[in-house]
Amino acid sequence: MQQRICFIDNTLTLVDACIDLSEYEIEYASHIARSERGDKLWVFDQINSRILLIDLNQKGKIVQEIRNAQGLMNMAQMVEMIEFDSKLYLLDSSKKITIIDNINL
Repeated sequence: MQQRICFIDNTLTLVDACIDLSEYEIEYASHIARSERGDKLWVFDQINSRILLIDLNQKGKIVQEIRNAQGLMNMAQMVEMIEFDSKLYLLDSSKKITIIDNINL
């Protein structure tokens, strides 16, 4: 099955059940980033150009969503996505960095 996220420990043992991204209506997750809040995860749905903050403890719950992300931010193809110090950093193929602030929920 594709579009699943699984966590493993240093012995390559599955830690918990895998997360099926189809439960969040994500068609093609091209990038994921860990949130500083341990129970949340950022996902970029490339087909729908959405950036989602999903809650790992509540199946199917989307905490925050940015629709038409590439169009709104005039981004080329996304290369990397990182959350640091309560800001989400997006790097695209043209080497442009977009910073999204106030992501505390």
